[in-house]
Amino acid sequence: MRKLLLLILSTSLLLVSCRSYQAQRLASEGYEQLMARDFSSAGASFAKASEKDVDNHTYRYNYLLSLFLEGDYERVVKLSEEAFGEFDFNLSFLLLKAQAYREQSQYKQALETYERLFAIDPGSYETQAEVMEASLSWNEKAIAQRLALGLLTVKGYEKRSLTVLSQLAGEESWYAHALAFVMKEGQTEGRQ
Repeated sequence: MRKLLLLILSTSLLLVSCRSYQAQRLASEGYEQLMARDFSSAGASFAKASEKDVDNHTYRYNYLLSLFLEGDYERVVKLSEEAFGEFDFNLSFLLLKAQAYREQSQYKQALETYERLFAIDPGSYETQAEVMEASLSWNEKAIAQRLALGLLTVKGYEKRSLTVLSQLAGEESWYAHALAFVMKEGQTEGRQ
């Protein structure tokens, strides 16, 4: 009985090890295919790798990234939400979902997804700044203003925030004057 139990355990370990090796090999192929810009093949490789190693969030993300690069935005939206449900520590799934909405010009849904991301990670300043600037072009002025006001006190984002706020408030606004001052200070520091 003991020998049978040992045989079963060792066989199980061997199977898990083989599946892990196969997943790594498939993922390696997927990376090569991504670099060669063969997104369809890369997606298939990462999908198989993800099936072999269902706990690996990187394989799943790369599968979705391949779909995104291939232009299959509807599937990316659906599968990114599912993946985030399984791997809620990986915010890249939400970011990819928002970008897929953006590519489909579904700006309201993109902004809702970005808002979820910002609620979880309030320190994602660069993404907030990009969304702030994009919000202007999407005619989402209230969101652009809210993000700009939030980034105004974050070092390194003052100019971008003031630029957006001055565009919203006009050339004679306090924000426009503050932007002119900051730009002048930046030029003075650059000369020294």
